[in-house]
Amino acid sequence: MAHHQDLPSLVNEGKTMFLALATDLAAVPGFQVVTSIDRRVVRTNELPASIAWEPAVPSPEGDQFRSIASRCDIALVIAPEVGMALSKTAEWLLQAGCPSMGPSPEILAKAGNKAVMARVWHAHGVPSIPTRVWRKGGALPASRSVLKLACGAGSWGNRVVECVEDADKVSDWAEELGLGEVLVQPLMAGIPLSVTALVGPSQSCWLEPCAQFLSEDGGLGYRGGESPLDAGLRARAHRLGRKALACWPGLRGWTGLDMLMGAAPDGSEDLVVELNPRCTTSYSGLRKLARTNLAQAWYETIQGKCPVVEWGDWRVRWTNQGKVEVIP
Repeated sequence: MAHHQDLPSLVNEGKTMFLALATDLAAVPGFQVVTSIDRRVVRTNELPASIAWEPAVPSPEGDQFRSIASRCDIALVIAPEVGMALSKTAEWLLQAGCPSMGPSPEILAKAGNKAVMARVWHAHGVPSIPTRVWRKGGALPASRSVLKLACGAGSWGNRVVECVEDADKVSDWAEELGLGEVLVQPLMAGIPLSVTALVGPSQSCWLEPCAQFLSEDGGLGYRGGESPLDAGLRARAHRLGRKALACWPGLRGWTGLDMLMGAAPDGSEDLVVELNPRCTTSYSGLRKLARTNLAQAWYETIQGKCPVVEWGDWRVRWTNQGKVEVIP
């Protein structure tokens, strides 16, 4: 788990995923979960008693991370794309000789860059939002446009702008913090949702799509989600998801896709927004919707098996703070 104390929204979502995954992995027969814990974020009494842990000692070179990984048979990384943390930790796993439940560092470096992602989808004819690198003083693509980090996590750092001056301020902010390129897109209408595939070596297991709740403060911040959706949206999300993932050989494990569903019932106006080649916050809600242990299904999928995920006949709503509500 990446320790970004200065990014509170990412810390909250990271903790939510960490606790859910640690609990579910600890319940898999034959698994012994080993981890480090930053006790500024996670209290030890929040974890199952069977988990072996040690106090986190963050370092730029991940010394403790490498040490723990070297003693494990497989690892699952929870880290944001910000500062290339996700691909960097995957590289540490490789150096420690520990297999990952996610993609290789090379795939993460490509799929974690939204500029590369947009070019791949455009080249393969996948319906997506027009995207380009923002150059200061340039022209906005629409009266309301979205500025986002090329290597950002989720909606962190996103900003809706209506003038070039505000766009330049976002660019200056990213430059000051060393966050890399800033991208610009037109703000598009549609129903925001996400869908997840558990990607294995020969086939993928598709999970229930989720509605996304976004902030209305100009940042499009992720506030949580809800699932299941109606049958029509579910079919459209899976259809577009399969087309989007077909462009990305080498993905592995939990892979999330953000989408905007258009007004046309046949899905002809649907757009893919982003690819998340890692665990997403929706895990916390989907695990409560499933009768199946999703962490175990994830592991079985990357082993080449085809797990059957059974879903409950209830509705689940969750927040980015870890609150999950089961609605009969």
